[in-house]
Formats: sequence, structure tokens, C-alpha cells
Amino acid sequence: MVRCVQINNVKVWLYIQKLATYITHGTSQELIETNEYLCYFKLSPPTEIIFGELIRDEQKRPKLFTGSDEAEMYAMKSLKEKLRL
Repeated sequence: MVRCVQINNVKVWLYIQKLATYITHGTSQELIETNEYLCYFKLSPPTEIIFGELIRDEQKRPKLFTGSDEAEMYAMKSLKEKLRL
């Protein structure tokens, strides 16, 4: 999901992606989606190759979300502070 939002009079694109993992069964692999989401942000529209900067928690680890709404709300809150600088 890609969404353009306005934060502190700056256009920011959010790319929210459901986290998935591959499980290997002998010689085949199966893609399993999780119930967790990652969120990226960018000050220009994301491209197929570059989604943007990954939103991280206070310990600088990728922040995992339980839904796309939670990811968007957290991104809006954290980016308001970041874009003030």
C-alpha cells in the first residue's frame, strides 16, 4: 500500500508492506505471510526498486506493526518530530 500524506507542510509517501517469509520444504519453497507489517517513508514517490527509508524503533531495529492502520499512525507521529528539524 502506498499513500501520500502531508506532514508539517511536506509531502511524504508511506509504503506499508506485509511481512512475509520463505519456508523451505526439501527442494521447494513456500511464501508465508505474517500478521506483521513494515513501513517505509520517502519524500518523493517510491519506485519499484527503492521503497524509501525503513521506519525503526527507539533501538534502531525495524519497527513491526500489527496492521497497516497502526503503521500509518506511528509513521505520522514519528515523522512529525523528524521533519521539524
